[in-house]
Amino acid sequence: MQNAVSIDASTLELMEHRAKIFAGIWKEVESEGSKPERVRDVVVMPYEEFAEKVVFGDTGTAEGLVRQLYAGDGFVLKGAFSREFWQGLKNRAAEYAEKTPASFGRILEGAEDFHRYVHADMSERYAAHRLRHDFHFYPWNDDPLGMREECDQRWRVFKVMNGLGPLKGASNTPKDGIVDRYHVFHYPRGGGSIQIHSDPTQNQKTIMISLGTKRGVDYQTGGLFLVDADGNHVDCEPLIDPGDMVTCYAHVHHGVETVDGGEELDWSPKRGRWFLGFYSIDSDYIEERGTIVGINDDDPPTK
Repeated sequence: MQNAVSIDASTLELMEHRAKIFAGIWKEVESEGSKPERVRDVVVMPYEEFAEKVVFGDTGTAEGLVRQLYAGDGFVLKGAFSREFWQGLKNRAAEYAEKTPASFGRILEGAEDFHRYVHADMSERYAAHRLRHDFHFYPWNDDPLGMREECDQRWRVFKVMNGLGPLKGASNTPKDGIVDRYHVFHYPRGGGSIQIHSDPTQNQKTIMISLGTKRGVDYQTGGLFLVDADGNHVDCEPLIDPGDMVTCYAHVHHGVETVDGGEELDWSPKRGRWFLGFYSIDSDYIEERGTIVGINDDDPPTK
C-alpha cells in the first residue's frame, strides 16, 4: 500500500494505545479554552511524516499536534494518495452516476448508497448553501468505487489522532447512533461551491479530506479556503496537488470559493474539482443530530 502506515495486529494494538493518549490530550486541551474558529497557519508536510508522528511518535509529539490543531493550524499532507488511485476513483464515480439514478436517503437501518445533484434551487435546504454533485457510501454496503481499502488505511490514522480507536465505529449501523460515511463530491465548473461553515466536533475533532484535482489544470479559479483572524480567505489551493490530504480542527471556518465562477455551469466529471472526505456522523435515529453550521460572510478579499 503506497503512502500508508502498514496495519498488522501489533500495529493495531499500538494504535489503540496511541488513541487513548490522544483522547486524554484532547480532553485537557479542549478544557483550556474555547474552540478555534479561525485559521492561524497552514503547515505543509509529507503524509508519511504525519502518519509516523500519529502512530509511532511519543506523548510530546501527540500533544504538539493537538495543540497546533486547537490553535487553529491547518495541515496540507502531501502524497497521501497516488494520482492513479484518484484517477480510478473519478472514473468509477462517473460510471456510478451514469448507471445509478440520482436519489436521496435518510440514515436509517439498511440505508443504501446514493448520489445527488445539489442544484441552486435545492441549496436552501442545507445548513450551508452549496452547489455540487454529492456521492455518499456506507461501509455496510458494497464498495462500488473500489476505494474502501485505501481509504481505511488513512482513516484509521486520523481516528487515532482524533482520540478514537482505529476501528472505532467501522462496524456501526444507524441503530448505533453514529456511523462512518465516505463522501465524494464533484464541484462543477461554473458554480461548484459551499458557503463558509464549521463542522461538528462531537464525533471527530478534525476534518479529513483529500483532493483529486488541481487548480490551473482541471479548473482555473476557486477552491478551498480557511478564514483567518481578520476575516480574510486564506487560499489553500496553491499548496494542494492531486492525492494530498487536508486537515484542521473541524470548528475552524472554511469553505469552497466558486469553481470557475462566471463560466457556464458544466456538470461534466472530466472538469471541475473532486473531493473525498471521511466522516463519522449522527444517524437519523438521533433526535438532535450534529450538523454543519453555515457562516455569514461579507466576501472579504482572498489573501
